[in-house]
Amino acid sequence: MTDAVYSAFEPAAAHFGFAAHKSARARTPADKSLERARARLLVTAACFTMAFGVVALRLVDATVLSNGVEPPAIRAAGKENAATGRADIVDRNGV
Repeated sequence: MTDAVYSAFEPAAAHFGFAAHKSARARTPADKSLERARARLLVTAACFTMAFGVVALRLVDATVLSNGVEPPAIRAAGKENAATGRADIVDRNGV
């Protein structure tokens, strides 16, 4: 594109906060700090997104892909507790 075409878009770009051309100003320490903060925020957001994705996939695996069948260890533990029974429910006087 020619310079005439770029210059036609400069007012619209300035209105929306975009610069038509990168400015040649020197980077200040504040610019470097903002860039570092944005990078850290992006990494943190990516970690939270991955953690949420892992939890979501685990829920799908536990509910949809397992066909509602419990693992054998859980079923065996449940049967042992049912066979032992429970004590009577009494108040502090034993009644």
